Amino acid sequence: MSLATKIKFGLVSLLVGLAVFSSAQAATLELALEKGITSSKDDIVVLVTINSEGQDVNTAQASISFPANLLSVNKVDRTSSIFSFWLEEPSFDNTKGTIRFVGGSTSGFTGASLKVMSISFRVKGSGSGRLGITDGAITASDGTGSNVYTTAKGLDINIPATADFQAVKVEQARRAAVTAKELPALLGFDIPFYPDQTKWNNRSASFQVKWKISPDTSQAAMVLNDKPNTIPAASAEALTGSRIFPALKDGVSYLHLRLANNIGWSETLHYRIAVDTTPPAAFKITSDVGLKTGEPRPTISFASSDLASGVNNYVVRLDGDIATTTSATSYKFSPLLPGIHQVMVQAVDNAGNSISQTVALEILPIESPKIAYVNNRIVVNEGSIIAGGTALPGVDLVAQVQNSKNQIVAEQVVPVDSKGNWNVTIIKALTSGDYKLLATARDEKMASSFPVVSEIIKARPRPILVIGNLEITPTWFFVLLILALLGSFSAGWLAYRNWRGQLGRRVVVAERDVLNILSNLDKDLSKLLKNLSDGDIDKTDMAEIEYNLKKMKDYLDKSRRYVVDNIKEIND
Repeated sequence: MSLATKIKFGLVSLLVGLAVFSSAQAATLELALEKGITSSKDDIVVLVTINSEGQDVNTAQASISFPANLLSVNKVDRTSSIFSFWLEEPSFDNTKGTIRFVGGSTSGFTGASLKVMSISFRVKGSGSGRLGITDGAITASDGTGSNVYTTAKGLDINIPATADFQAVKVEQARRAAVTAKELPALLGFDIPFYPDQTKWNNRSASFQVKWKISPDTSQAAMVLNDKPNTIPAASAEALTGSRIFPALKDGVSYLHLRLANNIGWSETLHYRIAVDTTPPAAFKITSDVGLKTGEPRPTISFASSDLASGVNNYVVRLDGDIATTTSATSYKFSPLLPGIHQVMVQAVDNAGNSISQTVALEILPIESPKIAYVNNRIVVNEGSIIAGGTALPGVDLVAQVQNSKNQIVAEQVVPVDSKGNWNVTIIKALTSGDYKLLATARDEKMASSFPVVSEIIKARPRPILVIGNLEITPTWFFVLLILALLGSFSAGWLAYRNWRGQLGRRVVVAERDVLNILSNLDKDLSKLLKNLSDGDIDKTDMAEIEYNLKKMKDYLDKSRRYVVDNIKEIND
């Protein structure tokens, strides 16, 4: 499929999808033979269907490939299709072996065998081949045009070389004769495709029928028709207990079976198969007051029909949510808020097929009120919200308190007096946070206005200290106290650290001075000891000793004052 076609398909899918909405998950495109291949001379018909898997769908596209050496398309029949318009008309190319289509509908459909089209093929030769599906897409009627296509079921065919043959071979029973004492027992049918004969089925394809044959059975007779009480004519053919039948048309069909042994023929066993693959007929949704109205509780009407199984119920959805499931053809809404609402009605038949229609229902508002004042500061768990304003005389004023998460935490209804004034006091213990007051007018018919919203209302704890315009709440008091304590601790620690630094420097200076004094004394004493070491002291030695002693005394006198002062500074 070309890019332009894909783009157009997406746009149409989205626009059509805006009409209806449902939860969409999966859908399948399927190919099936209308009936088994019984002769290479006969045309074969392939059905193209959608199994919506319980979802509402409204558009589909696909490219179908077929073996061009075996088949060629005679015609494409879409007269019974669920699609009402074709973005790309079904077309085929017998040279390339392709068929393409893009179809859609303004209605949504659900079903297990929704008809898209049937394709009639002329058989060209014998052999095996496969009909496949590529480039498939199915969109849900959910308002988004989402693609819910998950898989495709192709079709394998085998065309024999012989002119005529039986699709399912029926063999003669070859068994030893068994003498019976009574008529054959009818043990029932086993039909996996149609397991419950009391119900309607919404799928159609070739199906297998099985039944049990007792050892004494020698003959069997079976008929499939639309008559409930047919008795099959006696037959000389003994069946193996299994047969495949072609796809059934919509309506009620009956299988009839009876068996024979050496005593005679049994009673007839009947089995009902009810098939309805066609959704109910399209219908319109109307309103008793029109689709644009000031009436908040309109009544809508709808009525569909179904020729095969009949309409079972209607599902009414309002803005995507189920409002009711009913067998009635009308529904009165509970009071609706002003604005545009999407109303969908789904008609469901007894087989489970459905069709849905959607309309936009606009509810007009009455005049909105005005908020003249509201206290925008209240105390947590203590304060009341007091507000007032004007509105239409005689209506009710619905006051709602909304938190920062857009949740309604309180509501109160007060009357508006004859002069159009209203006042409300909402006593509600509110936690700390920001709130808004929503005011909505509502008349005696429950018609509403659009809500008006107040300025922010702040709920805060009661302050323990007020300084000018500054209110200090308990929380902030403790925060400031902690900050002050932290500040004091930090200042004391810095002062201590500074003192310790200064003390360390003074100790180093004192230590250096003491070492200098001791070093100088050591030098002078060493000289004295040297002069005395030989035991011979003359006048010169005495003069030098006297000089060194005076020097040491003078040095000690100067150093004593300096060292003592440094030590005092350390103590300070």
